[in-house]
Amino acid sequence: MAIFGKSSSSSEVQLDGLREIVQYRLHHDIFQTSCEKWDDWMVLVVDKDGLRMVSSALGMYDLMENRVTTVEFLEKKRAPFKDMAVIYLIAPTEESIDMVIDDWTMPDGKRLYANAVFLYFLYRVPDSILSKVKRCPSLLKRLKIFSEVNVDFLPKETRAFHLDMPNAFSMYYSDKDPQSSVIVEKNIVSKLVTLCASLNEYPYFRYKKNSKSGRTISNALQTSMDQFMRNNRTWWYHGDPEHSPKERCTFLILDRYDDVLAPLLHEFTYQAMVYDLLTVEDEKLTSNFEGEGSDDSKEILLNENDTIWVELRGSHIAEVTQSLTNRMKDFMENNKTAKFENQSGEQSNMNFKDMSDALKGMDEYKVMIAKLSQHTKIANECMKIVTRNNLIDLVELEQTLATGLDDAGKSPKLSDLLDLVKDIIPTLSPINKIRLLCILYGSQHGMEGDNNEKVREAAQLNSEENMILDNLREFIDSNKKEEEGGEEKLSFNLVSDFIFGKKLKTTNLSGDDDEPEFMTSRYITYFKTICDMMSNDSLSADDFPGTKPLPPAKTATASSVRARGVSLASRWSKDKKKKKYTGGRQVVFMVGGICYSEIRAAYEVMDHGEKEFVVGSTNFLCPDEFVDGLKDL
Repeated sequence: MAIFGKSSSSSEVQLDGLREIVQYRLHHDIFQTSCEKWDDWMVLVVDKDGLRMVSSALGMYDLMENRVTTVEFLEKKRAPFKDMAVIYLIAPTEESIDMVIDDWTMPDGKRLYANAVFLYFLYRVPDSILSKVKRCPSLLKRLKIFSEVNVDFLPKETRAFHLDMPNAFSMYYSDKDPQSSVIVEKNIVSKLVTLCASLNEYPYFRYKKNSKSGRTISNALQTSMDQFMRNNRTWWYHGDPEHSPKERCTFLILDRYDDVLAPLLHEFTYQAMVYDLLTVEDEKLTSNFEGEGSDDSKEILLNENDTIWVELRGSHIAEVTQSLTNRMKDFMENNKTAKFENQSGEQSNMNFKDMSDALKGMDEYKVMIAKLSQHTKIANECMKIVTRNNLIDLVELEQTLATGLDDAGKSPKLSDLLDLVKDIIPTLSPINKIRLLCILYGSQHGMEGDNNEKVREAAQLNSEENMILDNLREFIDSNKKEEEGGEEKLSFNLVSDFIFGKKLKTTNLSGDDDEPEFMTSRYITYFKTICDMMSNDSLSADDFPGTKPLPPAKTATASSVRARGVSLASRWSKDKKKKKYTGGRQVVFMVGGICYSEIRAAYEVMDHGEKEFVVGSTNFLCPDEFVDGLKDL
């Protein structure tokens, strides 16, 4: 008998972070529910969207624990497993449902799976799809569950997600096809509704005043969430006094207009460097490092399962190398297995129990040594690229352009900056050259007259590079027109304190005048400034209104002031006690891509504040991808 309905929401289970919530939803709403109706092994069949979602949250071991023996791709020819039930996890599209129906309308009554079908959709099922299922009796009579799981996003990190829309920037901001922006907005809203459903949040939606895109998406989200509430009467949300004492969420929409510099700057923090300088795709780093003694490339998985990666990814590369060195030394000195290995071939002074413990820990020892060695090689490879490409001098110039201040805290003349740009250009690769010029143009809100002509002539730009700069200028100009008559734009050219031992005394909007930072990271993104204000309840309701009346603003408390002198590396320590957050969850969504410095900002704000943040975008953005997006505008 077919069971039609909506999937249940996770109840008052204490979960930490976005990935845990999604994992719980998958376990509870899909696998546990299916296991209750089928006592044997099952096959999971996914389309491309289902595969991307599942693989971002679960591993094969997790699936095996739920009696899923194999994962098959809907689009490919599949072997029959006639004694196993089938779980379909697919997008509710015509293409995918037609392939499911094909599985159950094969000639001569042939079938691939047992007579038990569990059909799950990533998001709301349109009437046309429902009608197709109803018109297929051979599928309908075997259907045990038909449900919407409402997870149409990728939980890539504990506090960060994206919507798997890599072309959203060029599609949304381009003038080539006016309909493309409408399509992007519709997809964004549809996917973000599933995010809110998964988090059990019925948010206060906010946007930047005079931001057309922010206002449009926020209002559409409000309408869609109201409709979701009407269609799901049993669904609860945080702030609903009958189910949760936690306050309602605040959901802020920003867009890439607000900061064009952050995605272009070279970063010296570990995660940003790796994604910028090395080859990473779908969290897989393809390595062929010097001195490995092999011409074969290796794939290294960099995700939440790698505790060293999670701990160090937000740290400056100088801290990373120091931390890895110290950890390796400490491990070799204090680990029993390491002592046993070092004493092999020599007369050991270990007693029998210590030797037994050392042998038992051999597998763990090998894994830890391999991980530490792996990250040491990655960090060293990044530094080799920095040296080879003269990035130290380039980054210092980029920071001066972005902040408007040099490493001595002085404001250089534009003519002096242009001379520095022209001097360094001959030493740069083509991609670094165009990135630097985009930073120059972005920091000056476009270049006009003689300066524009002189810079382009000195850079010897080809037609494609000229087009990228022209598109950037138009992008900046379109934002100016949108901002006309509005509030004064918050400056994101803010400065913090420190580089490789050199101190710099300046101020910034966050009030962190005495917090040490590296000078190569002294640019503070607009995104972080906004998150700081949200954390301190100081984000202006006039400048950032809501789609509905907002709750009364709270007064910032002394405990919300930033903790000082905390090493970045310590912020992701696996031994760190889980922090309890007060108030409602803060969700910040950037239309058009979010870069890794902005993701890092959310963790930093959470570390010193009292509020929980979840941040996301249409996609995670690397500098080269942003340049490609400008090219396609």
